Amino acid sequence: MSILCCRVPDFALALTYRERADWCDQPLALLGLEERICALSPAARRNGVRLGMTPRQAQMRCADLQMQPVDLNECREAQAALLSTLGRWELPVEEQSWGLAYIDLHTVARRQEDVQGLATDLGRQVRAALGQALQPALGWDSSKFTARAAAAQSLPGRLRLVSKANEGKFLAPLSVRLLPLPPDALQRLHWLGIRTLAQFAALPPAAVYQQFGAAGRTAQRWAQGKDDRPVRNTLQACAAPIAVELDPPCTQLAWAVDAVVKALTPHLRKYADRLEGLRSLRLALNFAGGETHSLALDWIEPVSQPARLRSRILAQMGGLVWPAPLVQALVTQQQTAELPTEQLSLFAAESAPAASVEEMAARLRGRYGAIFYRGMLTDSTHAADERRFAVAAL
Repeated sequence: MSILCCRVPDFALALTYRERADWCDQPLALLGLEERICALSPAARRNGVRLGMTPRQAQMRCADLQMQPVDLNECREAQAALLSTLGRWELPVEEQSWGLAYIDLHTVARRQEDVQGLATDLGRQVRAALGQALQPALGWDSSKFTARAAAAQSLPGRLRLVSKANEGKFLAPLSVRLLPLPPDALQRLHWLGIRTLAQFAALPPAAVYQQFGAAGRTAQRWAQGKDDRPVRNTLQACAAPIAVELDPPCTQLAWAVDAVVKALTPHLRKYADRLEGLRSLRLALNFAGGETHSLALDWIEPVSQPARLRSRILAQMGGLVWPAPLVQALVTQQQTAELPTEQLSLFAAESAPAASVEEMAARLRGRYGAIFYRGMLTDSTHAADERRFAVAAL
C-alpha cells in the first residue's frame, strides 16, 4: 500500500488564531460540547492544564487562562474545504478527526520520488484553500499508523517519508502514547517501564492480549509496523442503518435512550477492539401518527464509551417536544474514526486522579502476587549496614 496522511496540527486552535492572532502566545483552551477542554495552546500545557478538564479545574491550574467555546460551524466549514481539496485527485480519502485524513496513493504513486511531488502539490492546494496558518504536516508509508506517526513527527509544511524497510527503525524510539490505548492501559505500561513502541512491540503477544484484550493486540501490531488496514473512502461510504423498534411505543425519554444505546453498544465494542470510535451519526425518530424528527450528533473526537454516547443522545432527544409516543429510532450515516491518542476524560470513572504506586501494585497483586517491593529505613543508627534497611512488599 501507499498511504499519505494529511494532518493540520491543532486544527481548532489554528482557526481561532486566524481570527485572533494576538492570542497565539497566551494560555488558551477551547471548550467542547461537554463543557470540557478539547484543545490547548502550548502555553496552557506548560501551566499544567490538560485535556478533559472542567473550566474550574483549568482555571485553578492557570489563572490567566483564556477559555473560548470551540466554533463548530467554522470547524465544519474548514473541514469541508479540506476534504474537498483532498478529493480533487479522485482517490480514496478516509476522514479521521478535524484536520486529519488518509489518502490512498497506491494507484498513482508507490515510490518516494513520486510521492514527494504529489505531496508538494497537495500542500500548496491546502494552503490555498485554508490559509497559511493551517498548512498541513504530511507523512507517508505503506500503513496507516506509521503514516500518521510520520505526520505527527513532521512540521507544518513538511513531509516525512518512511520506507517499508525503515518502518521498524522509525517506530522504535517513538512514545507508546502514540497508540490510542485507554488512559488506564497507558498508565500500567508506564509503571511497568514500557515507554517506547519498540518496548511494547517486544512484549509477548499472549501477555498483551491477557492484559489489554483485543485493543491491546491491535495496538501491538501497529507498534510492530503490521497495520494492513486499507483506506476506506469515507467521502462516499455509508454504513448500514440500525433500526431500534420500540414495542409498545415509548413515552419515557430515559427508556428510549437506553434502547438506542443498547442497540449501539455491540458496535461500540467492535470499534473499540479496532481502536476506533463513533465520530458522527444521524438519528431519525419516528413517532406514532407518522411525524418524524431527525437529529445530527457529531463529536470533536471519536467516542467508544456507551456513557458518553448516552449522555449526548439524552441531551439531544430531551430538547425535543414529542408529538406522540416514539415507535422507532433509526440510526443512519454512522462515521467511525481512530480513537485519539489523548483521549478525553469526561466521566467520574475516567477522571479519577492518577493512581499511586501502592494502588497500582494492589491491582496487580491479585493476579501476580506480591512481586513489587520497596526499601524501607528501619533503624538508621544500627552499626550494621544490612540492619538499617529492610525490603517490604507493596
